[in-house]
Amino acid sequence: MLSTDEIIREFANRGYVLTPEALEYLKNFDSLEEIIRNIQKEKIEDKCITIDLLSKMIRKQEVEVIENDFKVGEITIECLNKLILERFEFLKGFLKNKIEMVNVLSIANLKKSEKKGGSIIAIVVEVCENSIVVEDYTGTIRLNFNINEKIFPGDVLGFLVSNYEVKKIIYPDIPLLVSKKSNENVFIRFGYECDEVPKEDNYYFFNNKMNSKKTIVFGDYLKVRIEKNFLVLIVNESLIKIEKNFETEMLSLLKKRNLNPLIMEFPSNALFLKDIPDFIVVFGKNFDTHYFNYKGVSVIYIKENTFFDIDLKTREIYKNK
Repeated sequence: MLSTDEIIREFANRGYVLTPEALEYLKNFDSLEEIIRNIQKEKIEDKCITIDLLSKMIRKQEVEVIENDFKVGEITIECLNKLILERFEFLKGFLKNKIEMVNVLSIANLKKSEKKGGSIIAIVVEVCENSIVVEDYTGTIRLNFNINEKIFPGDVLGFLVSNYEVKKIIYPDIPLLVSKKSNENVFIRFGYECDEVPKEDNYYFFNNKMNSKKTIVFGDYLKVRIEKNFLVLIVNESLIKIEKNFETEMLSLLKKRNLNPLIMEFPSNALFLKDIPDFIVVFGKNFDTHYFNYKGVSVIYIKENTFFDIDLKTREIYKNK
């Protein structure tokens, strides 16, 4: 960290003075070059650097775009197999450690078992009215399936099986997260077709159209990290298979750690949750504006002409119209 004298000298050499609060704030940084460069671009007339100005300058650096394009692969057997096997390899470790997974067998060994029972970890290949076909490295098997839960081809799940019938689905699920909070008074506004641009400087403003210099524009898909701490995923509802109840069906997808069950239509693992977001924002026209929390993840649905404000210091969410 820089000393008080070094910080004062760095700014004084460029004709700036610091308020006491700004000086204290800058003691947390190892380098001031980029901060000073951003201040110089603003052409501050009174040359007095306040903590509010510093927060504004630093905030410009604090949005890291991880992905901003929902890249879809070719719809070929090779492409689909590669994507699904990626999921299988990642999730089988979580599923093996689930307490409900009793007597874990491969499909080949399940077929050989006298009682035709045990737990398997498998990829769903086909979903029929009263049965499913699942697969692992050792083969495929058709199982009777009369559980009122929605599953899709490509799902990687655990199954408790008895006499060729699925008795229970075991989900990989997301872990319980500690809700991260900021030490500063910082807010995020997520809008969809939103003209309510925040006037304050302590906002990150995400919108699907550019209507301000402070807008961070998203298309059908955007993954960013804010302040090196908060992971945010924004996605168009058309990429997620939700038909009737947003919260219920979204919870099912989260428990599968996969928000893209439509792998046959959109061959991609972009919505496969290896890293768990702090905020998942879905936007569209089919549901009412809504939010809920699941295991520390804030899940938000935004309809047209609405927005949500999130206080990163408290994690409180405010719905606005």
